[in-house]
Amino acid sequence: MNPIYLIAGVITASILGFGQPRIKINDIEIKSGETTEVKIVLNPHDNTGAEGYVFDKNGLPIADAWVTFHCKDPEGPDRIDIWTDKNGYYRLTGMSAGRYEVVITGEKIKLAVPVFVEIKKNMLVRLDLHSKF
Repeated sequence: MNPIYLIAGVITASILGFGQPRIKINDIEIKSGETTEVKIVLNPHDNTGAEGYVFDKNGLPIADAWVTFHCKDPEGPDRIDIWTDKNGYYRLTGMSAGRYEVVITGEKIKLAVPVFVEIKKNMLVRLDLHSKF
């Protein structure tokens, strides 16, 4: 892994790992001439989340579609994003339980139509998404 060099100061970092919710870390102090290390622990065993496929109007899977989950609950994250793989598949785990508005966007998607879903603790919801155009 290559190091990232930053100017001294206080920063906010946003981290996104495949299949994991976006993590935002505030107030990381970077001191001149010193190494700053931030450790992040993800819980890969938490199955709270969603998985599924994104399809075009003809029912064919869409690779590289951008799937965005906007949390509608105040205690949840603002949003979680993931790309579909070459088969149109996505999987997010470790999500906060709650209500989400889901939008798909991408090169082959003409119109993003929001879908609403309830994610429950320790449940993996199957959510296939279909582009209307």
